Amino acid sequence: MTATDVLYFDHVVDLVKSERVRQIEKWGTQHYEFSVWLRILLEEVGEAVKKYNDGGTERDRDWYQSWHKEIIHIAAVTVAWLEDISMKVSE
Repeated sequence: MTATDVLYFDHVVDLVKSERVRQIEKWGTQHYEFSVWLRILLEEVGEAVKKYNDGGTERDRDWYQSWHKEIIHIAAVTVAWLEDISMKVSE
């Protein structure tokens, strides 16, 4: 990895971590069945697809930032699901 790669990697991980903290503060630690996690994740993906379909381009900074936020939500929900699985596996 180059120094630039590490910089962006760390930045993205920090964004996802901040979103997870926000989610935990809002809803607490979440424990769901597989099917519920899948529905939550697909809802987030659906929101990202809607944002994409609503228009805008990568040249439109506001749209791109909004799209970026949706992808962070997808990553954070995926991390939450992995946290739940990890807790269940370690029991």
